[in-house]
This record gives sequence, C-alpha cells and structure tokens, in this order.
Amino acid sequence: MEIGLIILASAALCAGAILAGAAGQKIDAPVLLVFLLVGMLAGNEGPGGIALDASPAIIVWASVALAAILFEGGVRTKYTVFRMGAPPGLTLAVAGTLLTAFILAPVAKWVFDVDWQIALLIGATVSATDAAAVFALAATGLKMPERVSAVLEVESGNNDPIAIMLVVGLATSLTIESVTAVGWIVMFFQKISIGMICGLVAGGMIPFLLRRANLTGGLRSILAGSVGFVGFGLAETLGGSGFLAIYLAGLVFATRAPYEAERTGPLFDGLAWLAQTGLFLLLGLLITPSHLAGVVIPSLWIAFALIFLARPIAVFVTLLPFRFQPKEMGFIAWVGLRGATPIYLGLIPAAFGVANGNLYLSTAAVVVLLSLVIQGWTAPVVGRALGLSEESDGSIERGETIARLSAVTGTVAVASWFAVSFAPSTNMMLVEPDTPQDLRAALESEFETPARFPEGFYELPTEERQPLFIETITAVVERSNAEIRLDRAELTALRDQQLAGRALSLSQDADVEEIARRYGLTFQTVDELLNRIDEVPPRLATAQAAIATGWGGSQVMVSRNALFGLSLDRGYPTLLDAANSLASLYASHPDFQGLRQARVTSRAAELRPRAEDLLPYIGGFVDESDAYVEQVGSVLVGIRDPAEFDSTNR
Repeated sequence: MEIGLIILASAALCAGAILAGAAGQKIDAPVLLVFLLVGMLAGNEGPGGIALDASPAIIVWASVALAAILFEGGVRTKYTVFRMGAPPGLTLAVAGTLLTAFILAPVAKWVFDVDWQIALLIGATVSATDAAAVFALAATGLKMPERVSAVLEVESGNNDPIAIMLVVGLATSLTIESVTAVGWIVMFFQKISIGMICGLVAGGMIPFLLRRANLTGGLRSILAGSVGFVGFGLAETLGGSGFLAIYLAGLVFATRAPYEAERTGPLFDGLAWLAQTGLFLLLGLLITPSHLAGVVIPSLWIAFALIFLARPIAVFVTLLPFRFQPKEMGFIAWVGLRGATPIYLGLIPAAFGVANGNLYLSTAAVVVLLSLVIQGWTAPVVGRALGLSEESDGSIERGETIARLSAVTGTVAVASWFAVSFAPSTNMMLVEPDTPQDLRAALESEFETPARFPEGFYELPTEERQPLFIETITAVVERSNAEIRLDRAELTALRDQQLAGRALSLSQDADVEEIARRYGLTFQTVDELLNRIDEVPPRLATAQAAIATGWGGSQVMVSRNALFGLSLDRGYPTLLDAANSLASLYASHPDFQGLRQARVTSRAAELRPRAEDLLPYIGGFVDESDAYVEQVGSVLVGIRDPAEFDSTNR
C-alpha cells in the first residue's frame, strides 16, 4: 500500500507538472518555472506536505540527473558547432565562471554579512549557466544566430565542472581543511585532465561497441548511455571531473557516429528533460518557503547583481578578444540562464556539512526563479530588439512585449506576496492598557503582557509609578526571556544532535538561521549562537530602564517605548520589542563580548545569568561607562528579585 501511494504521488506530481507546463506554454511561460512552483506546492510547507532533505541518496540522484543533462547536451552538440564556439565558449566557461563568482563575492559579503570564503561560495553556487534551460528557450520560438548559439552551448556544457570544482573546494575548506593555492592548481589540472581522458575514451568506445554488438535500437541507446556513465564514474573514482567526462563522451560519440547519435537522440532528449524537470521539482520540494522569505531580500541583491552586473562583465571581458559585436555579447549575457546546475550546487554545501547550508539552496532558488522569469520570459523580446532573432517577421509586437513584461512584473509581485505571507510571525498575547488599573490587571494575568504603558503614566505620582514601573519592566523582560529560553532549548537539542554525529536537516538548518536573524546575527553555528543568545536579568534591565526613562517619568521615552535609551527617534511598537532589542544588542554588538562571556561562565556553572555578575560589562558604547555602571548598580540595590513578585502574586 505504501509503495503504491509513493508511486501514485510521484506519477501524479510529474504528470501534473507537465500538464501545468503545457498550459504555461500558452503564454510562453518558462516551463521549468512551472515545475519549480509545483515542487514548492508539494513541499513540506505546501499542501502536499512532502518533506525531503539533502541526504546522500538525494545528492546521488541529483548527480545522475545533472550527468544525464550534460550527456544529452554533448550528444546534441554538432562538431561543427563545437568547433565554431570552442575558443570563445571554453574561455567563457572557465574564466567567465570564475570571474562571475569573484564579482558576486563582495555583494554576498555585503548583503549577508559573512566572511570572504563564505561569500565566494555563495557566488560560486550561482556562477554556472544551464544548457537545458538555454535550450528550453527554443520552445518559445526564439532562434538565435549560429555563432551565439554555439558559444552558449559550449559554455553551458563546460562551465558546470568549473563551478562544481569551485564549490566542492570551498565547501571542503570550510568543513575539513583549507585548500592551499597549490592545492587549487593541482585540483584544477587533475579534475580537467582525468575528466578529459575518461570522456574521450568513453566517447570513443561507444561507436566501437555499437558497431560490434548486434543489438536492437532500444538496447543500443541504453548501451551508449551506460558507457557514458562509465566514463563519469571512472573519472570521479580517479579524482577527475565526471561531469566533464560525460559531456565529452556525448560529444565524441556524436562526432564519431553521427547517425547513431541521431537515432538515439530522442531517448536521451527525453531522459534529459526528465532529469531537468526532476531537479526543479526536487528544488521545490527541498526549499523551505518560510526560510526563503527570511533571506529573499539579500538573495534578490545577489540575483540582480548576477543578471545586471556579474554576467555582463564576465561576458564582455572574456569575449572581447574574439571580436564579437556589442549586441551579440549583450544577448549572450542576457540569455545566460540559471537552471539545474545552481540547484545541484546549492545542495553541495549542506551535503558537506557546511554551517547554514540552507542559505545556499535558498539563494540558488531565488536566483533561478528570477533568471527564468526575467531573462527567460524576455529573451525573445531582447533578441528581436537587438536584431539577433532569426524569426520570420523580425519585428517586435508591442502587445507581445507588453504582455511579457507584464507577466514578469506580475510573477515578481506574486512571489513577493508569497514571501511576505510565509514570513516568520509571532503570536503574542499583548494587551494595550488604557488605565493604571488595566495595567495591573494585565500584570496579574498569567497569559497577558502589557504592550505599552497607559496614557498619562508619566504623570502618576512617583510612589505609585515606581513600583508599577518595576513590575511592568520585569514582566516584559521575563516574557522576552521565555522566548529566549525556548530558542536556547531548540539550539541545545540541535547541538546534542550534532554531537551525536547526526547532521542537521535543511529544515533544522533553516530554524537555526531564523533564530540567528531574530537576534541581529548572521551565519552563526549552533555553538556560537548558544554562546551569544541568553537571558537578560530582569533586575538589570529594570535598573537600566529606570535610568533611561526616569522611572517612567519621561513622556517621550514612555510614549515611544524607548525603555533602554535605544532607537530614541523612532521608538518601538511595543514594550516587548524594546526588551527583545536589548537582548539582541547584548547578543550581537562587539562591545558586549565581556557580558556574553560572563553569561557563558554562569551557564558552565549551571546558573542563570545574574544581574550582579553582568553589571561590570554593561557600559558598552555608553559615554562615561564607569559612571554608568556605578549608577545602574546603585539603582539595582533597591530592586527586588523577580522571584519575590512571583511569591507575592501567589
């Protein structure tokens, strides 16, 4: 029964995506985009609820799928086309891919606030174009000039090994040991040389075996593909690039036996489409929309930098010596679609155990989405605008142009709404008291927390205002600490899982990143987050708030919920937001490293952080820090411990 359900779900998912893609073609929608969206709907946060992770089995399947795409690309590439596009295409595949990754690295460092090695890994993940995505443009009626098409085919068939080598090397450096400059050079030549030898040998063996084996048409196709995969596996086993090997195997096969390649072409074309659509469905199933919503803004910067900066620069720099016209280089830059390859590359960091591996997959998802929508949907319009499309009329229909651009705008708008809808939210029982009596009632309730002070609170007599102020700040900070305890409990469980030798799943990895973002942190390991995120002693926070607001007597501070002298101009929506902001400041700001270390010391002694232990380190960026610490300490003496309030309330 379970096997039947799995087969039923898989077949229905595949058939539904194909039919949806066929419907999308009526409006020239990029068919691969439809598969991606279907996968998201079937994923763990969609109606389908299918949960997958970057397990070894998934990585193996994705490797086979990408290899099948490359083999079909090699078989379909004619030798005359390869010879025409080889010099500029190979230059663009090697130098252009590396240049794209290095141009994107500063952007990634800026938007994600990570170190250079991680930023380069993000850039490398989305640096390669995709052959099948480029060829899919043919379904829209786009006919590219032969020279332009030759360059794109050669580039997309040969840049995958370069990008994979770069991603694997950087992932290895982050998880196992750093790769030296000599190591990079040795790895490059080893991957390329072994991959070329295995690919040439496998490609030569295919026609040799087909001529001597008396097989039917179907078995001949299977034999040809099997030998191609033998080249792939042999190259990988010997330390070479299996992806380069299988592409060259297909190319040599098509060159040595063009008739056989033409006969087997339809089968390989179907397998390549199955692999391509399967990878897009896989990406949709793997990505977590709520996590995607959290990183969509910086990922958009990466996508736009790739489309409008890195790709054009890489194309113009590498193709300028080959005397391409500016409009040809511009079109090559625009049609460098991202597809299955970034999906595969986005899985590698998670498979290697790189911290926050989900970030790479989510970034790849955003880049692929925008590439398919912006570049894929507008490629025919751009081609005709540049006078490079070889269509019969050669004109630009105003209605079609408006329709395509409107479709792009609408898709981006829907995606933005989707991201906002899945944005993490909190469910707080916050109440807005109108009178001091309402405030007291909220404080006495077990399930309510005051969102603000009542109007005119600052005008209350000091003897009435001060104790109410202490109880309010204590309750709000304790509410913030309750959320911190939940986050720490989740992080502790994840750390125990890692110590037991079990890697985090993509969903768990997304949870870690979400916790980090809530405290103003980016790209932190679980251990680092546990050392940074911890409770704020309510007595200490209350003393600081008393000094900043004059025991709640400052109308400006109280009305803006600026309890701790932070964000004085804009204030905070609620008192809880102000308390959370203080917790984030202590977790993220470099001036509070001493305070964080004091909390770590307390935890090592199995104690909650105490106000007196943290007091010497709260000066931070405050002017006259010693005087401030002394002032807070004097106020602290007169504030009871929160446990006393608990016993009084009981």
